[in-house]
Amino acid sequence: MNNEEPEWKGQLLQKIKERESAQIAGREEVASLVKENEALNKKLSRLKQFNLPDRSVQVPVEQAPAGISAQPAVAHPMYT
Repeated sequence: MNNEEPEWKGQLLQKIKERESAQIAGREEVASLVKENEALNKKLSRLKQFNLPDRSVQVPVEQAPAGISAQPAVAHPMYT
C-alpha cells in the first residue's frame, strides 16, 4: 500500500499544478478582455458624441420641402 501512495499523491499534485496553470491563464485572459472592453467603451463614447441628436438636422414631415413625400415610394414587403 505504501508503494501506491506516492503514485496517487504525485498524480494529485500534477492535477493541482495543471489547474493552477489554467487558473492563471484564465485570469490573464480576463484581464486582457477587460482592457479591450475598456478601450472599446472609450471608442464607443467618442463615436456617440458625433451622433448626438442636437447636432443632426431633422426636417419635420409637415415642413418638408415641396416634392418630398413622407411616405416611401415603394412599400417594403417586410413592413406590409
